[in-house]
Amino acid sequence: DPHRILEQETWLPGSALGTLPVGIGTELRFPNGLAVDGNRFYSTDGGSVFHVDLQVDGSPGPVTPIFFEATAHDDLSLAGESLLVTDFFFGRIFQLDLGGQLLQETAPMTFFSPSAVQLARPPMFRPDDILVTEKGLLLEQNLPIDVLTLFRRTEPD
Repeated sequence: DPHRILEQETWLPGSALGTLPVGIGTELRFPNGLAVDGNRFYSTDGGSVFHVDLQVDGSPGPVTPIFFEATAHDDLSLAGESLLVTDFFFGRIFQLDLGGQLLQETAPMTFFSPSAVQLARPPMFRPDDILVTEKGLLLEQNLPIDVLTLFRRTEPD
């Protein structure tokens, strides 16, 4: 059975005292989101975006922070040679180059607590469309406020 889990181990430990979410140090506390580019893994932790390289022996290399701001980044994904990142608290998405330079961003509160972001794909969508899930209110399960948004940056041809 290819879906049966044979073993599980912690590959990259964090700590309740991890300070990466607030832009200090490299110890994880709330890692979230995962994007893989070859042997490099990108993730978020609070206000930080970081990467970890897979070593030849299969172990993780050092945690390398590439971007920080005082907010909560909930998810990220690869978009060509860049990253799309959600900003849960300020309701925006933004694009970073793979070194952490801000390339572009939406205005704050464009989205309502965006929790995931992904570049869309043809034939269903245009190649530059972006799909964003908006979380709505945390712990509220009875309101129809969680949505999947199609973010189109330009008008169709």
